[in-house]
Amino acid sequence: MKNTKKPNDIKILAITFLLILTITSSILIGGCSRSGFNNLETTAETSQSTTVTEVVTEAPTTEEPTTEEITDDITEEPTTEKQTEKPTEKPTEKLTEKPTEKATKKPTEKPTDPPTDPPRDLEVIYVSSPVSPGEYADITVQGEPNTDYSITVYYKSGPSTAKGLYTKTSDSNGNVSWEWKVGTRTSSGTYRISISGGGQSISTTFTVL
Repeated sequence: MKNTKKPNDIKILAITFLLILTITSSILIGGCSRSGFNNLETTAETSQSTTVTEVVTEAPTTEEPTTEEITDDITEEPTTEKQTEKPTEKPTEKLTEKPTEKATKKPTEKPTDPPTDPPRDLEVIYVSSPVSPGEYADITVQGEPNTDYSITVYYKSGPSTAKGLYTKTSDSNGNVSWEWKVGTRTSSGTYRISISGGGQSISTTFTVL
C-alpha cells in the first residue's frame, strides 16, 4: 500500500506545477504583448507628433507674409486718404465763412440807426405884455430844432396882418421869435396869440393898454 500512494502524489504535484507554469507564462506573454502594443502606439504617436511638428514648423516658414506688403498697406492708407483730406477741408469751411458773416453784419447794422430823442414840448419863453398902441410887441417860443412855426395874433377885428407875423424856422436849439407893431387904433384889451408847428400848437395872450 505504501508504494502505490507515492507515485500518485508525485503525478499530482507535477500536474499542478505544469498548470502554474502555463498560467504564469500566459500572463507574461500577455503582458509583453500589451507592453509591445503600447510601445508601438507610443512610437506611432511620437512619429505622428514629429510629422505634425515638421508640418507646423515648415508651413509658416514658406507661407509667412513678407514685411514689405504689411508695411505698404499700413503706410499707404492712413497717410494719403484719411489723415490729409478730411482734417483740411472741414476746419477751413467752418472757421473762415461763418465768423466773417456774423462779425460783419451785426456791427454795421446797429450803429447806422440814428438815436431818437423824445419830441420837445412847445412852450412860450417870453411875451411882451402890456403894450401900448403904436408900440412893438414880441414873443419867443421853444420847440423842435430846425422846424417851421407859424404865428397868428387875434384882435377884435380878426387876425392881424401886421408885418413880421410870418412862418419862421427855429434854430438848432428850437428857439424862434416874432416881432410886430401894434396898430395905433387898436383898442385896449387882452388878445390871443396862437403858434403851431412840428405837429404841436400852443396859445398865449398879451394885453394892449
